Amino acid sequence: MRLSGESWAIFHSASIQLSAFFSLSAACGYLLILIVRHVVESGRVATGVLAGLADPRLAKVLTAMHEAPRKAWTLDDLAGVAGMSRTRFAEHFRARIGRTAIDYLTVWRMTVACQLLARGKPVKSVALEVGYQSAAAFSRVFSRVTGQAPRNSSGAGVRGSNPISPGRSLSPGRSLHPAVAWRVEELNEDA
Repeated sequence: MRLSGESWAIFHSASIQLSAFFSLSAACGYLLILIVRHVVESGRVATGVLAGLADPRLAKVLTAMHEAPRKAWTLDDLAGVAGMSRTRFAEHFRARIGRTAIDYLTVWRMTVACQLLARGKPVKSVALEVGYQSAAAFSRVFSRVTGQAPRNSSGAGVRGSNPISPGRSLSPGRSLHPAVAWRVEELNEDA
C-alpha cells in the first residue's frame, strides 16, 4: 500500500510528533533517574526504599520481591539473593529500609492485592497471586495491614480510599513506610 501525498504528509507529521514525544518521555525518565541517584548518593535519603535501591545488594532483593510477590520468600531466600548471611542481611535491610524484609514483603503484597481487588479480581485469586495458599490466611493479613476485609475492598471500596496509609501498623509500634503508602494511593487513583 502506498500513501498519497496528503496521507504521507499526515503520517510523516504524526511520526515526527510521536518521535518527539517518546524522546521527551525518555529524557524525562533519564532525568528522574539522575535526580534520584543524586539525592541518594548525596546522603539526603538515609532510609527507605530509595536508600535500599541505592544499595546494590538490597536493590536485587527489592527487585526480586517486586517481580515475584507470589513466591514463598523466606529470610534465607532473600539473604541468598543479596549474597549475604541471614543475620547480616536482616540487620542491613532493617537499617536501610526502616523495617524488616518480611514486613516490607507483606506491605508490597498488600499493595499488589489492593490493585487487583480494585480491578474486581476475586479474593481467592488475589490470595494466590500475592503468595497466600488460602483466602482465609490472606484475608487475616489483609485485614491486619489495611484495617478492612478484602471483600469490602473490591471495586469502588478501594478506589476512593487509601486502605494502606502511613499511619497504619502491621503490628503494634510499626507503621507503613510512606513510600509504600504513596504507591498504594497512586494505584488507587489509577483504578
